[in-house]
Amino acid sequence: MLTESFGQTSQGESVSLYWLENDILRVALTDLGASLVKVLVKTPQNQEIDVVLGYDTATEYELENDIFIGSVVGRHANRIAQARFELDGQIYQLKANQETNNLHSGPDFYRTRRWHVVDGNETEVTFELVSPDQDQGFPGELTMRVTYRLIEGVLSVSFTGLSTANTIFNPTHHSYFNLNGHDSGTVLGHYVKLNAQAYTPVHDNLAIPTGEIKSVIGTPFDFTHGKTLGKDIDSDDVQLEYAKGYDHNFVLGNRVGELTTVGTVTGEQTRIQLTVKTTLPGCHLYTGNFISERTGKGGAIYRERTGVCLETQFFPNAINTPGFTAPILLAKQPVIYETEFCFTTH
Repeated sequence: MLTESFGQTSQGESVSLYWLENDILRVALTDLGASLVKVLVKTPQNQEIDVVLGYDTATEYELENDIFIGSVVGRHANRIAQARFELDGQIYQLKANQETNNLHSGPDFYRTRRWHVVDGNETEVTFELVSPDQDQGFPGELTMRVTYRLIEGVLSVSFTGLSTANTIFNPTHHSYFNLNGHDSGTVLGHYVKLNAQAYTPVHDNLAIPTGEIKSVIGTPFDFTHGKTLGKDIDSDDVQLEYAKGYDHNFVLGNRVGELTTVGTVTGEQTRIQLTVKTTLPGCHLYTGNFISERTGKGGAIYRERTGVCLETQFFPNAINTPGFTAPILLAKQPVIYETEFCFTTH
């Protein structure tokens, strides 16, 4: 496994970049946040196209405080209403970092911490982080591992969690994909097909689900037959108005632990296709509606709707919502959640 310097943190810790490679993909990862920095897809024309948004230095990853580019999110991804939840009869109060709610377990995010590499070779690397009891407000000492593995055109991401006490564990990966190339502008022309018959509508612009599981049929959220991201994104629909586009959880219909295909995304210029699979019950489709203008890798300019996230997950606020599967991790019972990003070229 090729390793190179990626700079230092503000505390003077050295940060590294780790490269995985096979005949189809080259992937760069950093031990700062176990973040995904580059995904280079090799095309039949012998080109390499980097299909994820990112930054050139560790400093930029550390200082970015709003859009979670390429990051691993834990202990709990997405939103928890009122920044609190009850588990085993006890109330746990988290910090409110999105008005009255908690988003992505902040403000002390896993993405700004240096993870330890515990195993690795040319096509696989495992990062580990130990999160102490009461870290971010959650019970139990959590040992979390993230393994990235290349198998032909597949980048698989495995999340492993082991806690000393009952806790909640809802990890996700927050990469922004642009299959025309990270520096190519809008993703609204990307063609998307999702195997989701329903989604979870939200109360308002703070994006807490109402608890309803609503059919996508006849709504702008229907990707069952495939369409471009831009076709309905600006429709007169209150859910889209809340989020300024898509920023919603889609219901996959699988049992937790059962690998299912979320769907496909195709770059209209490169014809690179991404197929996403997961063992988690939901996938959050986010069209980068709140990416403020900034400079990314190689001087690329990123702005709203220049990347799309497919964040596999338990449903937002599931711990507080009857009828949603709660992301409870039992003490001393390890779990593994899998997500696969499969790239094909045409």
